Amino acid sequence: ESEKLYNAGKKFLSRRLFQEARKNFEDAINLNRGIPEYFIYYAKTIGATCNRDPQELTRAKQMVQDALSKSAPTSFAFTILGELLLSLNQQDDALQYFKEALELEPNNTDAMRHLRILASRTGKPVPASPVPKKTTTSIKK
Repeated sequence: ESEKLYNAGKKFLSRRLFQEARKNFEDAINLNRGIPEYFIYYAKTIGATCNRDPQELTRAKQMVQDALSKSAPTSFAFTILGELLLSLNQQDDALQYFKEALELEPNNTDAMRHLRILASRTGKPVPASPVPKKTTTSIKK
């Protein structure tokens, strides 16, 4: 049942129906708290629905960090963490996670888009696409 809710949440998310996705991910978590990926997706929906509330963003960031401490890092998780950090005005940390996302998945268009946005804000050039390698960033708390 939790897997059905998770898959339904992903469908809602792909259609940018964030409230519906958030409800499905929350229900999936309530049924099965042992799957870190559920928390990463749930955190994305919190970021999309919380109206930039710093407490909610910090809670979502912590969810992703906790999930990453319990599972292998993914480009998606690092991208979500970067997005949350951007919303918290932590641009330097966000930049690092977007770079990590691209190291794991060089064609991650979301991470590259965020890097371009950061470059336009800071005037710094967009880093070249990295060669995939083992992830080295430690998760900041």
